[in-house]
Amino acid sequence: MKHVLLAGLAGMLLAGCSSMRQLDDDAPGPSGEESVVILGMHDAEDQVFIFPGTVGADGSFVTDPMRMATVAGKPRNGYLVGKARAGDVIAITTVRFDAHPGKFSGTEEFRFCKGEKTMVFKVPQGKVAYLGSVEYRFVDRNMNILYTVELDQAQRYIDSTFPALKGKVEHIAPDFRTLGGPCFPKTYIPIYITR
Repeated sequence: MKHVLLAGLAGMLLAGCSSMRQLDDDAPGPSGEESVVILGMHDAEDQVFIFPGTVGADGSFVTDPMRMATVAGKPRNGYLVGKARAGDVIAITTVRFDAHPGKFSGTEEFRFCKGEKTMVFKVPQGKVAYLGSVEYRFVDRNMNILYTVELDQAQRYIDSTFPALKGKVEHIAPDFRTLGGPCFPKTYIPIYITR
């Protein structure tokens, strides 16, 4: 067990070009070994975790247990922006949210698991890649996921915040794939709505 924990720690330290923290405003543009990834988020209090992994023979996405999140956290001014290693396959695997906004209830966490679909992206080389925008709406025991493409708005945000990325944003469409791996007890069922 000790060796597994040490190997996991080493994997996190060697995660390469990916940046779990968000990009600084004065960050340079992407190198040929990475891309900047941008996810629009409509709720300032939601937290999203995007992890690298692989697509298996059955077409499902499986998170790499030896690597840390590519980018994670709450949006800043409506966007989550970080760097990802070129060639990686990444997916939204976890969402944390306030189950009862305005009430003292803490946060809940939703993890996509086997049989449920999530958004999966192939990281291009040297690009500023807009992944689209998401909004999570929790109704009864359903998690409605509204996915939209608002490229002009994303470009305006990037132009005004990251000088080195001005005019470079490109949309990268997701694959909607089931997630492989173990399931944990669930309280919500994801339902996708795209515009």
